[in-house]
Amino acid sequence: MKILEVCTSESLGGLELYFVKCCEKLSQDKSPSIQGYIRKGSLIHKSLKDSKIKFHALAKTGILSRAIHLSSTIRSFRPNIVHSHVKTDLAPIALAKVFSGHKFKHVHTRQMNMPRSKKGLYHRFIYSHIDLFITITERLKQQVKEKVGLPDHKVHCLYYGVPAPKLRKQNPFHGMGSSPIKIGIVGRIDRKKNQHLAIQAASHLKSKNILIDLFLVGSISHPDYERYLKEQISSLNLGDQVFLTGFMDQPQTIMPYFDMVVLTTADETFGLVLAEAMRMGVAVIGASGGGVPEIIDHEKTGLLFQPGDSQSLANAIEKLVNDKRLLEELALQGKQKADKFFNIAHHFKALEATFQELNVD
Repeated sequence: MKILEVCTSESLGGLELYFVKCCEKLSQDKSPSIQGYIRKGSLIHKSLKDSKIKFHALAKTGILSRAIHLSSTIRSFRPNIVHSHVKTDLAPIALAKVFSGHKFKHVHTRQMNMPRSKKGLYHRFIYSHIDLFITITERLKQQVKEKVGLPDHKVHCLYYGVPAPKLRKQNPFHGMGSSPIKIGIVGRIDRKKNQHLAIQAASHLKSKNILIDLFLVGSISHPDYERYLKEQISSLNLGDQVFLTGFMDQPQTIMPYFDMVVLTTADETFGLVLAEAMRMGVAVIGASGGGVPEIIDHEKTGLLFQPGDSQSLANAIEKLVNDKRLLEELALQGKQKADKFFNIAHHFKALEATFQELNVD
């Protein structure tokens, strides 16, 4: 079986890193032959300069020119499966199905919410040429079925997978803060991520003489939000409790140094950081929106709080601060669920099996 992995995005975020993982993980098996199709000069292109996988680099940007170039690549490589990751690649691939003269199955993985209907003439053409639509949550699967109108057999949910636990040898937070309760929020510092809710929650807890150390780990997306957070920390007199650590590589390896990992985003499509923390054996708290309730079973594998409600978040944290037995039980049950459902090895075995099954049809 031959697989052409396609991602012509110029960015290098979670979606693009998943594309890179697909190329790397699938190529480790002897059965599939993997090649990649990327944009020339993109961050993906630069990051893969030492890869042993063959990549075809696209220079032009127009839909028609991209379709022609892609058709040429398909005629040369003759893949059984073309696996796409970004919506801007859907039209060129649909046209390539027409232009190339080579029959292949198109699989698209959707990682973002689909809030609007996609049933116009343009979208009907695109989606009629997709043989399988993979979503990362059941909620997103339902969105796709409703907004696109694809039949059930053409939409499949496959949860993300995360690596096996690996601990960083040295605690990067040693000497920071004085509370025995350490809470981490890991990810890009961005207004949409709602990190300010956690700071407000820390203030609510402080008013009840419950002191926590809160670590915001991640790069700053915009200086205005950084300024806002620092002013918030200062005005609430939390300078000795809340720390903006900046970016840290391999963030999953620092999670065991926290008692809890919190995700404050109101409508996260999946919530990968929660799955990472759970595999590391750390208790998690997340907002009950988006795909998070599919990761956290409330009071079984973690706690949920009302999206956008800092008092609700404070109540969840307080519950675990006051009940160490529950904290340990949630961490244990969370790890067991994550090892089963969010295991990266299982994920790619399932993905390859899906490709094999589709190829036989």
